[in-house]
Amino acid sequence: MELSSDWRVFQNLFYPRLRGPNLLPPDPNAPVLGIVEDGHVVALHANGEDLRDWVGTLIEELKKQLSTRTFFLLEKKAVDQWIESSDGIPSFYSQVSGLKEKAIESFSTAGHARKLQDQFVDLLSNKPFLLEACEGWWSKIFPSSYGVFFRLEGVGAQDMLLIFKRGRLDACGVPALGTMGAERSKDAIEVVRFLSERFVMPVQGFSIPGEEWRACLESQDPWRQVAYALRVRRLKLFPNRFSLATLIATKAFLGF
Repeated sequence: MELSSDWRVFQNLFYPRLRGPNLLPPDPNAPVLGIVEDGHVVALHANGEDLRDWVGTLIEELKKQLSTRTFFLLEKKAVDQWIESSDGIPSFYSQVSGLKEKAIESFSTAGHARKLQDQFVDLLSNKPFLLEACEGWWSKIFPSSYGVFFRLEGVGAQDMLLIFKRGRLDACGVPALGTMGAERSKDAIEVVRFLSERFVMPVQGFSIPGEEWRACLESQDPWRQVAYALRVRRLKLFPNRFSLATLIATKAFLGF
């Protein structure tokens, strides 16, 4: 069975702080990522800022007016080629990951200073903490295919299923639970069992209040926040595997 991916749900799950009334104030010293063509700005991006007024500006004028900022500028022709080459990749997340890899490779071979290269890698390599773990060292000990079921409770309640294959996020979306019935679908343990059978793979379930999850995302040390939520039972595991709880604690306090 295939999961219909909904990347807007993915955005809401992992990047809620970039939307709505909780938008963080812009950092006036944050690096700026841009696309340029023939010496002019085509697009600019910096977290939490609206830079659309700079589109069409000469690059020299942009750098003069925003002299305290670090700019990472990519040529539109190259970006268009990267986008074209990603058409055959089925997953939007995999497409974006591939584009980032191509951008990093291009920037690293363009003769920029090593410090600037490292900053660019840090800028593009940033992932939500859960994906960084699942696609990093944890991928060596987890099954080749598995699912992660999220149930956010309270304000902004949301169900979401992530499917990982060969250590990479393969699909994500809202699982179809209609055939379970309204009452049975309220039981997270039953949902995990149902999804495991439907997708023929192990599925680990999590339930956490939406506000607690957003606090984890915004924390400077998200794994410690997760470990604390688990200890005080605001984060619940379905099934409650001791080995996973140990992994979370190890990640929180030892970093791996």
